[in-house]
Amino acid sequence: MAQFRRARDVLDLVPLSAKLVRRSWTLLLRHHIYQADAIQVATGLDRRADGLLTSDGPLLRAAAAEGLRVFDPESDGAKIAEARRSPSSP
Repeated sequence: MAQFRRARDVLDLVPLSAKLVRRSWTLLLRHHIYQADAIQVATGLDRRADGLLTSDGPLLRAAAAEGLRVFDPESDGAKIAEARRSPSSP
């Protein structure tokens, strides 16, 4: 339960809207990514997310190309630790 509370402090549950679906289709066509990945990028952009954490290569590249800060937990341990200390830094 304590882990859930910590996750809830840094994660937002965002309802899927028609606006996000439309934006995701643009991203899907631009980057040739899966619909679910495109929805994640669209949501991150819409919510002005501090970053996106994923090990999925195509999703990482698409999100970075759209201007989101991306973190790969398999290779970015130090970058993730730094972002946790100062979430608004680029």
